[in-house]
Amino acid sequence: MAARKPHLFRGELGEMMLITPPVGGLAARRVLIIGLGPSDTFTPHRMELVGSIAYREANQLGIKHPFFAPAVLDGGVTKFNSGETAESFFSGFLRAQRTEKVLVDAGESTGRAVEDLAFLAGPTQATDTQRGLERAVTNSGK
Repeated sequence: MAARKPHLFRGELGEMMLITPPVGGLAARRVLIIGLGPSDTFTPHRMELVGSIAYREANQLGIKHPFFAPAVLDGGVTKFNSGETAESFFSGFLRAQRTEKVLVDAGESTGRAVEDLAFLAGPTQATDTQRGLERAVTNSGK
């Protein structure tokens, strides 16, 4: 990717880049890339911030059915399992969703666009990822 250069997009924690692929290039109409920061200091907790960013950006863009594909393993982070990162991401996503509901109920927001989330995981990570997502749902009311 041409923009993935240190003097342009560095992938710092929370840094975002919205790409609109050319027609016929990708199935996605838009791709939001959210930086995770340096891989050598990565912790699953960072994914909570990423989850809240993903919800809020999808909501602002009017995306009802966003897909999320973590690139943690692709980035060389191997000391945490996919369930840990999925749980943190989804905890942040759900927190942002609850915050939006409070704003809507107070008349301080126009409403929620996001209806659901597709969390993509490879076949070898699917079970662990599912368990992490379930933990996030279980703990979301605490």
